[in-house]
Amino acid sequence: MNTPDLSRYAGMKIGVGLSGGVDSSLTAALLVEAGAQVTGVTMRIWKAGNVPVHNASKGDACYGPGEEDDVQACTQLCAKLGIPYLTLDLSDDYERLVLDYVRAEYR
Repeated sequence: MNTPDLSRYAGMKIGVGLSGGVDSSLTAALLVEAGAQVTGVTMRIWKAGNVPVHNASKGDACYGPGEEDDVQACTQLCAKLGIPYLTLDLSDDYERLVLDYVRAEYR
């Protein structure tokens, strides 16, 4: 695999949206290796109680009902890379703007 030249990002402050998956994890690692000042960021969009039990399993897609596992994986990754990690609780907005809208349209 050819590794891209990311030297142009050295010293830059970059926020990387982390999902807990390989793509975003590798992006963060490569940018750190290139000398960027990386901060990992994950959106929390699911409220406790809004997740159907049968869907809350490991291996869900990014930002799905299994996000606690994803957040834990991102926390570990950022600790290993030595970078700050932030989670943004957007669950109220997601409920109002996405879920309530879908429910209303479905009805």
